[in-house]
Amino acid sequence: MFYWIAAAFFLVTLILTVLTENIALPLVLGVVFVVVLTILGEMFRNSENADQRGKGVSRRCPHCGSPVILRGNRWECGWCGDHGDVSSLK
Repeated sequence: MFYWIAAAFFLVTLILTVLTENIALPLVLGVVFVVVLTILGEMFRNSENADQRGKGVSRRCPHCGSPVILRGNRWECGWCGDHGDVSSLK
């Protein structure tokens, strides 16, 4: 998704630079673009963290740290084969 945003940004700045003949415009827009992407990235990361915190389960294998598969009240690690009750993941 970010590749399309970057491509659109490049195209818009190229057109604005040609139309206005102002080389400072792409520099200013580049700074704004980086700031906006940084803010969006932080918002996305924070929303993922909030989703994980709300579930109350780490969803990681206590043995190897790989993501686990939840099946009812049991979990299973696809990497090392460890398994157990969901309560053991806390």
